[in-house]
Amino acid sequence: MRIRGVELGAGTLLWQQRLHLDGELTLLDSEDLALHRPLAYRPRWSLQLGPSLHMGPVSGRLDYRYASRLQRVAQHELGVRVQLEAAGLQWT
Repeated sequence: MRIRGVELGAGTLLWQQRLHLDGELTLLDSEDLALHRPLAYRPRWSLQLGPSLHMGPVSGRLDYRYASRLQRVAQHELGVRVQLEAAGLQWT
């Protein structure tokens, strides 16, 4: 089994430090060396973005996550595989 990859992350503060922007990008290369095929349940690409706004005692954050379709699954090989996209909103 081999798993290798690259992950990049960055963040910045804007607008008098009220707006925070964070993000991560991951590229994954995994392989079952004995069977010469990708490992199951691992996306090739994933991305996370998280802008947040801070206005005194009130804060809000939007989270977005993307993962490319799985290269291989262990069961139901003929089933449809699609990418994952999810978003969430949080206020405090």
